[in-house]
Amino acid sequence: MDEFLPYRSPPRLERISQVVVPVDFGPCSLRAAAFGAHLTRASGGQVTLLHVLLPGEDAELAESRLTQIARWYRRPPVCLMVLAAEEEVSESILAASQARGSQLVMLGLHSGHDPRRLRLGRVTCGVLLGASVPVQVIPLATTRPGPLGEPLDRWRELGQR
Repeated sequence: MDEFLPYRSPPRLERISQVVVPVDFGPCSLRAAAFGAHLTRASGGQVTLLHVLLPGEDAELAESRLTQIARWYRRPPVCLMVLAAEEEVSESILAASQARGSQLVMLGLHSGHDPRRLRLGRVTCGVLLGASVPVQVIPLATTRPGPLGEPLDRWRELGQR
């Protein structure tokens, strides 16, 4: 059992100073951008909003959308667009994250527009498998379908007793 214990403790992060938030302008990535705004407002960190331009995509429209999202932040984020080369979009995200020196990558669950879809997207899986820094995956739905209801319901019930 001891062979699974780390030999040294992980570095202690005083605060997260650099967060990369890849956005494809879908609902999940917009939610991740909103979470990034809240996190860095609390920690004082810097966000890089990253969009990977696909072949044939309108760069001016993407830049306009990034600028709109940047208005959500109290401290203006860095807006970065990179061209998708022959490699996967996830590889472009990982390369940009490493180049920016990020301590956290925060991205949406998937790029689809169906909130009922509960599977990880292809790009999210690629980032999770290739990341050398922590990755926070943000789902679109705030409540779980099924018998559990809203995650905070049981705590509210306890508080009312």
